[in-house]
Amino acid sequence: MPFKTIMVLLNDSSRTEQLLDAASALARQFDAHLVGLYILPTAKIYADVGLVATPMVFEGYRDLFKSKLAEVRKKFEARAKQDGLKAEWRTVNSIFPEIAESAIAHSRSAELVVTSQIDYGPDGSIEQDFVVRLVMESGRPVLIIPRKGSFAPRGEGIAEKAIVGINGTKESTRAMFDALPLLRLVKETRLVWVDPYKESEAAGSVPGAEEAAVLARHGIKAVAEPKFNLLGVQATTNPGTPVLAFAAVLLVGGLMLILLTYTRSVWVRLKSKDDGVEVAVAGRSYTNKAGLEKELKYLLAELKDNLERSA
Repeated sequence: MPFKTIMVLLNDSSRTEQLLDAASALARQFDAHLVGLYILPTAKIYADVGLVATPMVFEGYRDLFKSKLAEVRKKFEARAKQDGLKAEWRTVNSIFPEIAESAIAHSRSAELVVTSQIDYGPDGSIEQDFVVRLVMESGRPVLIIPRKGSFAPRGEGIAEKAIVGINGTKESTRAMFDALPLLRLVKETRLVWVDPYKESEAAGSVPGAEEAAVLARHGIKAVAEPKFNLLGVQATTNPGTPVLAFAAVLLVGGLMLILLTYTRSVWVRLKSKDDGVEVAVAGRSYTNKAGLEKELKYLLAELKDNLERSA
């Protein structure tokens, strides 16, 4: 089933051309409706650090995206007209101070979402967890365009090879089948079973062989490789598990000692005077201050009794 609604998120204005290259190529390939989404976050409100009750309102984040809106929209509409796309532009005035919330909500109405890898440098204007949240919370296939290089240049195909990560879970299975329309476009799909030795029985001797057969029925050239075993020895358990378990026991034991033992420090100072001896006692305890006070009183009584006897 081909994609018929593709959404491209265009808030990363530094990658507008690359995003449009990929989105336009896909829209033409599937004869799909292309939605250009641009989100204007609301102003951020910070609590005042002083005693003033009035909060601080920061609109710089919204103003940054607002200043680039017209240019990005112009590029999108020009590309849609030039490539003869069925296109739609959406400017969303979000009620959230971050982009992710509205992007996730709108992405759920598309069959494929195209976005860019977020720049983690000091000039990055989009929240750093944006792509992760989009992938994990939207429930839709997400095509991430790298922050550098070109993808799907005009007149060329989408890609030549694809790698599908699987591990026998419902999440990896859903991701593979959601990507079927994309996998039909590439020349070769390589199936990689993540940690096949952990789920040795499910993975089998050739991890991904069953999935490769399923993809082949869709006309997809899929390759699954057998487990790589250099020494001819297969590990069925993780050798580091006992070490980690022992470390966990030590950690818990140390915490119990700290929480349950009575630790304190006591100082005694004796100072000779003409009319006798001055005794000063001080102590410190982080857990049982009442017990420390009782102990200091007992210690003072013992010192006083001993000093009177020696006199």
